Amino acid sequence: MGKRVLVLIFVFVLFAGFVSGECIEPSDGMLITKNTILCKGDYRLDNGISIKGNEIYLDCDRAVIEGNFEKVGIIVEGFDVSIKNCNILYFEKGIEAKNSKLSLINSTLAKNSIGVYNIDSIIDYIDSDVSDNLDVRINISIPESQFLMFEDEIDLEEAEYSRLVKVPNLFGDEAIALLDLSGEEVATEEDVSIEIFRQYADDYTKYVIKVIPLKDLIDVKVFVYVPKIVAPDSDYVVLPQEYISHDIVNIDPAQFVFYLTNMIAGEQRDVEVVIKRKVIKNTDVGAIVTYSKSLKPWQNFLVMTLFASSIVFYFVDRRFRKRIGEKVKHL
Repeated sequence: MGKRVLVLIFVFVLFAGFVSGECIEPSDGMLITKNTILCKGDYRLDNGISIKGNEIYLDCDRAVIEGNFEKVGIIVEGFDVSIKNCNILYFEKGIEAKNSKLSLINSTLAKNSIGVYNIDSIIDYIDSDVSDNLDVRINISIPESQFLMFEDEIDLEEAEYSRLVKVPNLFGDEAIALLDLSGEEVATEEDVSIEIFRQYADDYTKYVIKVIPLKDLIDVKVFVYVPKIVAPDSDYVVLPQEYISHDIVNIDPAQFVFYLTNMIAGEQRDVEVVIKRKVIKNTDVGAIVTYSKSLKPWQNFLVMTLFASSIVFYFVDRRFRKRIGEKVKHL
């Protein structure tokens, strides 16, 4: 009798554990492919969580998932996915859903740059709060067919573009965070005028960044930020101005730096960036101008050399004039 009772108790405990489900502590960059329950607690997951597969639920049990204002809290790729009882804070995107069907249940997304980033997905919001984010929701639909494969034979100069339309400058703090600005000064409205214009061709969008310094500036650089909503990565960006020296700062999202060297007040320089598709409305690029806080080492060396040369020339010239004067006296 005693053994039978012990067996029944064991089966009951096992069954209860199966029904309730055991919780697990999430790990940074965790991939979820089956139904999962997280243990309560606060978790710092800079690389977030990914859910891939169909008919999967994630129950956070009110756990808090925090990032560092970069990357994505939860990436969803699948149909009939449910996320419930989650608190997602301090990411670039709280949730990103790609070609998915998602139910967001009893969850809070707050203090993120973008609450929910929806790419060709169907999302049901059930008792969830996504209001306390810089951008609450962004819904986009960009079929891959809209992006052109790179074709060298296309002559961008021959393309007929529409007229210039001025657009907002979307260069934000998240873009500045990608840069190494040591030894440089970010130009303000008192230093430089920046205007960004958009033009359309049949299958291209051109952005023209007009830079006009309001005072003489040394070592001027223009950083151009292309959000993923404009182009998935740098492969979809063409830089037609080969004569302007440039580098790729970041690939995903695409970010470039153009070197305009030294500029005098009132001088206008244009930087052009072409996207290989028609950019959807209200999504544009951003630009920021920097200049050197001080002379670079080689510039300091040049200045010191010129200064020393001028002193030497002064004394040589003075001595030479003195000798000439003495010879004139003897005559």
